[in-house]
Amino acid sequence: MVRRRASNHRLRELLNEAGWTQEACARAVNAAGSEVGLRYGYDRTSVAHWLAGSQPKGPVPELVAEAFTRRLGRTVTADALGFAHLPAQPARYAGSWTVVLSESDAVPYRDMEQLPKWRELAARSATAERRGAPRRIGSAEVALLSDAVRHFVRAMQTHGGSFTRSALADYLAHTLAVWLRAPAAPDVQRALREVGSHLLFVFSLMHADMGAHGRAQHGFTTSMELANEAGDHVSWAIGLRALSAQALTLGHHGTALQSALSAVDAAAGRAPAAVRAYALSQLAVARAALHEEQAAFRALDQAESLLAADCEDDGRPFRSYPMSAVVFQRAEAHRHLGRLAPSIRALRRSVDVRAPHDRRSLALTQGRRAQLLFLSGQVEEACAAGRAFVDTRQGLRSHAVGDTTRALLRALSPHTGHRAVRGLLQYAAEASPSPAGTSWK
Repeated sequence: MVRRRASNHRLRELLNEAGWTQEACARAVNAAGSEVGLRYGYDRTSVAHWLAGSQPKGPVPELVAEAFTRRLGRTVTADALGFAHLPAQPARYAGSWTVVLSESDAVPYRDMEQLPKWRELAARSATAERRGAPRRIGSAEVALLSDAVRHFVRAMQTHGGSFTRSALADYLAHTLAVWLRAPAAPDVQRALREVGSHLLFVFSLMHADMGAHGRAQHGFTTSMELANEAGDHVSWAIGLRALSAQALTLGHHGTALQSALSAVDAAAGRAPAAVRAYALSQLAVARAALHEEQAAFRALDQAESLLAADCEDDGRPFRSYPMSAVVFQRAEAHRHLGRLAPSIRALRRSVDVRAPHDRRSLALTQGRRAQLLFLSGQVEEACAAGRAFVDTRQGLRSHAVGDTTRALLRALSPHTGHRAVRGLLQYAAEASPSPAGTSWK
């Protein structure tokens, strides 16, 4: 006897509430997907299948939820639509990490040559490539990849996402891809996949920092696939958190909340305190973007408590999270709720405790603070913050920093007659060339 699937009455009710035909719903989902680089060809028959009880695979439920959230002007979750929740535990993605590694637009080590440590990494990688895949991969190769993760993370923090992207692309294609296919003991294979997922994650962060969100999203999900193969729940949670942050940047508030909830679920009970704080701080901002104020600040308080009690933060990538970042998230939560004064105070605190080498994050924090000061009418203090931002951003190659510059320029535009603002604009114009579309003149 064949068991029939139950009809999806929740989806039908929401379709009626939205006043959508099945065709209109399909178009909205296709449009939401295209914004993050996913191309779908859904039509009315696809929606008819969903109404009949078919369950689309991730991330489609979250895209459908985002489409309904926009249409109805309130939060609609995948659960409310009768779809399965985005899994908190690893489940394979259809894509393959081998495709990403082979298509990572590899070029010569042009950027890596600028610093001695990267030259050393490049030389060791090139030697491995000339010799072909070793007969057997061991702990030495895992240690080399771990070393590469630390240095590529530091490069992005210090110089911006596009500074060494091409070098990392080459490293992925000609070192990681080769070693992942080579014979190795089971524990070494797991370790290679775990550290490989970290390298892919950093590569995806670089694309997100460049504004290439479609490629970034594909990279994040592929990084999670490698983490899944390694049985690495911590990296899986980190990937979900990144997808949430990206969705929020793109204005997909419902999707951001669903991914953040799943990240917190995946990190609970098994991840280091810093990783749980990392997931909770993103959940807080996602809730604030949906005006869930009490829940947002509960999550932030939990995140700060976790970090305050954590005495084992040694600064390692993927196992640490600075308090300055949580404070920045607190500022973002206040900003989403329209509370400029506490947001400005939190941004000042975040600036004060930022690590000196993390110039990209420092610039983003200073620029946001200057923007909000202008919006709140504190022109003199805003100009001082703006000068600090100009100094920090020099030499950074980051689309996100360019976006911050543009937001700052919009905020100061009503005050261009002010003497201090004219001085800031002149200072910025003389300090360094501006990214495309961010002229200070």
